[in-house]
Amino acid sequence: MIERVFYQNYDLDSLSYKYGKLFERIQGNPIKGTGAASVSLYSVSDLYPAFGPVLVGDYLYIYTAENTVAKRRVATKVSNDEITVDTVVTVPLAGLASWYFAQFRIGTADTDGWHPCQYDAEKEIHIDIATVAAAGGVDVLIQGQGFGTLPATILSKNYAAAEAEIIPIMEPCASLRVGLKGGSGFAGTDDISITYQGTPRR
Repeated sequence: MIERVFYQNYDLDSLSYKYGKLFERIQGNPIKGTGAASVSLYSVSDLYPAFGPVLVGDYLYIYTAENTVAKRRVATKVSNDEITVDTVVTVPLAGLASWYFAQFRIGTADTDGWHPCQYDAEKEIHIDIATVAAAGGVDVLIQGQGFGTLPATILSKNYAAAEAEIIPIMEPCASLRVGLKGGSGFAGTDDISITYQGTPRR
């Protein structure tokens, strides 16, 4: 089974469709914290900036102990040597080396948000909407395309409340993407996770 991520605990912020994609995890250079619960993280060495390729909205996976992973999002990027995260995390002042980041990119262009799926015999989109705060609900648009073809709509649906659903993809396609937009406002915090799962051909 292959899993790829479009959105992970995403908070909707747009009245027009945006297409998100979480990239593969990359191991980062050593980082340190304050030694106590804090939102601030720093490079261990000025010679090896930890956060050069990291942007606001990216995801961090910090191994604070054996088999214990703290998952955080980048809230602000002060410099290539300093960031803050969305929730406090305890990282030793002496530093640690075992952490990864995954770049999250989102946009409105025809080229944004695509995950490949051409080698999979079975394809599914897993939608997990834990919280809907957007007024008018969350509009979800699933699109597929072949090689050199324009995007085609596979599903367009509004989710007015929390819901979990698996969408089987029966249409032949080489790549898939998922767009999200809100109805009319964003007073609270949405919590939207959407993944792709595929079974490779044997």
